[in-house]
Amino acid sequence: MLTVPGDIVETGVYKGGSGIFMCMLLKEWDLCGRTYWGYDSFQGLPEPVAEDQGGSGMVGTPGMFNFGLKKTYANFAKYGLTDPTLVKLVPGWFNETLPNAEVKQIAFLRLDGDMFTSTHEALMHLYSKVPVGGIVYVDDYGGFNGCRLAVDTFRTLYGITSPLNWVREGDDTVEAVWWRKGGRLHNDEDNEIQRTAAVP
Repeated sequence: MLTVPGDIVETGVYKGGSGIFMCMLLKEWDLCGRTYWGYDSFQGLPEPVAEDQGGSGMVGTPGMFNFGLKKTYANFAKYGLTDPTLVKLVPGWFNETLPNAEVKQIAFLRLDGDMFTSTHEALMHLYSKVPVGGIVYVDDYGGFNGCRLAVDTFRTLYGITSPLNWVREGDDTVEAVWWRKGGRLHNDEDNEIQRTAAVP
């Protein structure tokens, strides 16, 4: 990862557990001056859509995982993570914050939005900012119907053939998956994703 340019982005912060862990690593070990960007509504999950309903996984309910921005900031502060050049928490629904996200490049993109719309918005607006060699990690692929469908649809639509790696848990179930962005998507394909994301 040291050779891949870009910051660390998480879409779906909740109480900050994963973000705090990543920020601690950045603070102690990062030599590249990366920033952690945490995007979240801080109001919980949005309304489910039709794509969330199909399958045997979770659907999600409006307001689920609502913890609040102030309490999340306080959790980061407990670990001394208050430097605004290191930690940036961005409140708002993804369709409002991600189209004009200030982050320029993303070395590690962690998606934890649970539902179809949240995962779709993150991929549409942020994937083109991941350079070749960057990693996309999806926390809810094995648990939420909509998340899995959003990932599969996006990868198929844009011809992403990078192997999908399954993260097996203690009971051998799979919740998370990840892939490393390969060389197949270059400027033309990334520009197409950006163009499609801009269509209302």
